Amino acid sequence: MHRSNRGSRPPWNLLVIFGFVLTWVPLVPFAGFVLCLIGGKQCRQTGARGRGLAVAGVVLNLLFIAAAMVALFAYVGGFGAPPGYI
Repeated sequence: MHRSNRGSRPPWNLLVIFGFVLTWVPLVPFAGFVLCLIGGKQCRQTGARGRGLAVAGVVLNLLFIAAAMVALFAYVGGFGAPPGYI
């Protein structure tokens, strides 16, 4: 089958890919958040692919960070702890 070469697609932004991968690694959500932010900005400036992946990475990182904060707060007794417990 013949593939027509109508134009090449822009390359993927590697910072976005690394940031999205780091989203799923425990204990490093801030690194993935920062890489997705920087990579998303580069995608807007250069036209590289991966802007949607950057947005997904930022949103997921924010959700994971918020969940970790809630879990930490609950662990130290912030939810429903008896008076004088903390």
